[in-house]
Amino acid sequence: MFGFFKLPKNLAETEFGLKFKATYCTLCKELGSKFEGFKLFNNYDFTFWALFIDSFFDENPNVVSFFCPYTVKKKFRYNKPTFGIVKAAYYTKLFMRLKLIDFLQDLPIKHIVARNLFDSLLHEQHLREKNKLQTLEYYGEISGVLLGIITADTLVERHVSFDKIFAAYNLSYFIGRYIYLVDALSDFKKDIILRRFNAILAAYPDLKNKRYGKTFYEINFVLYRHLEIIKKYLFDLNNRFAPEMIVILQNSHIKAIELFLKNLSLREDEYGNLPESWRLLTKKS
Repeated sequence: MFGFFKLPKNLAETEFGLKFKATYCTLCKELGSKFEGFKLFNNYDFTFWALFIDSFFDENPNVVSFFCPYTVKKKFRYNKPTFGIVKAAYYTKLFMRLKLIDFLQDLPIKHIVARNLFDSLLHEQHLREKNKLQTLEYYGEISGVLLGIITADTLVERHVSFDKIFAAYNLSYFIGRYIYLVDALSDFKKDIILRRFNAILAAYPDLKNKRYGKTFYEINFVLYRHLEIIKKYLFDLNNRFAPEMIVILQNSHIKAIELFLKNLSLREDEYGNLPESWRLLTKKS
């Protein structure tokens, strides 16, 4: 169970929450039956994506209860996977492959040659990571393009109208960039310890020396702007679960900021460098 788009408790028993839980468990079963061993990589983010894809269609599969051996609880899932779940399972496998290649590229071994579009995009990401002092948007762009492409390609397969595909691509593009930035915030300390690339540190290297300036305000602005654009596209698409999806996105933002600040270990006199919304999260005045 991992991912940034975790279902909050206050939404658990809503229509959206029940669909989210059923989608998660059905995706787990689909990964286990179609891609042996990949059940371990089931995650909240592709659950969120599958729900978004299925919101374009009128699939209403029946719900069945089952005993989950992993949580030792009675749960429920769909009697058959929806279109969004089938595609989410396939792309979970693809993204795990890309993560493995990304890990191997960081090792002092012969690099893997790009074989397809996704490998080429990953190669482009590595080239970008060699350029320091670029913007956060620059580092996160490839993740946005990746999610945008798989979303558009999925909707084209079901002959969704072009205007909706275009809006869905833009929405997924900004969600992809947003996930990349939230991941960089969450892994900030770990990446420093392991000497791995981190977009936050690459864009703001003075953070390592505790010279903050307006850094926190700029990071906050970038994240807030992404959330506002995502919100706009969700409502433009008339997604009936837009309010709940926005809550999940906002929660992921808060959790990432909390972890980032915890890892920074700021002194009392350094909290004045933070935006007011960040200070509230630390309960510092």
